[in-house]
Amino acid sequence: GTPGIVNSIKRLFSSDRDTELRHMPDFENYYNKLLLNRFDDKSLEQVLNPVIFEEYLTEKQPLFPRYLDDAFSSVRSTQFVDMNTFMVDDILAKVDRASMAHSLEVRIPFLDHRLVEAVFLLSERDFPKNSIEKPVLKEFAKSIIPKDVLKRQKKGFSAPVTSWRFYKNAHSEILNGRAIDLGILQKDFVLKLIDGKIVNSSGMLWMLFCFEKWLKTWGI
Repeated sequence: GTPGIVNSIKRLFSSDRDTELRHMPDFENYYNKLLLNRFDDKSLEQVLNPVIFEEYLTEKQPLFPRYLDDAFSSVRSTQFVDMNTFMVDDILAKVDRASMAHSLEVRIPFLDHRLVEAVFLLSERDFPKNSIEKPVLKEFAKSIIPKDVLKRQKKGFSAPVTSWRFYKNAHSEILNGRAIDLGILQKDFVLKLIDGKIVNSSGMLWMLFCFEKWLKTWGI
């Protein structure tokens, strides 16, 4: 059960380990890095019609504070925000849709409720300071997973969208699409993205391409 998992994890770390708390960056910086290739407020203001931006985005409520609590330490708060935002609204939703579309049954064992509860019961001092990523998991796995795999650099799971056939005409579809025609997007900024003059432009163009497809699909 959950108590047994907690005790097993705690036994992995001896008392002579450095128990100073790990500190995370503020949430805005953390999520700007996590959501690489997404639009931030500055780029949204440049790509959207000014009226739309002023009407719908300048008075938005910050997403993160609703999940913060004074009782949570920095690492714990970050984990909790991840669980309630990025996981459920992004990566898990995409895996669920993609797997169901291809008649696949996908299971995520690390999200077993007993394991999640056990991890959230751990003290932040159970996580070594300045550790490698996923220290608890790697301690558990080192006896069954080869060392070169455990020490391998982390790799993302991004889709190679620029090589997909239907994406070949993406730039022209955006430039000649309904979003610009309806005045939702500002063409000058889209051209800067296409010319690669904006950092992370490829990810932003992918989002605009999906938005254009959505407009066409629903006849807006």
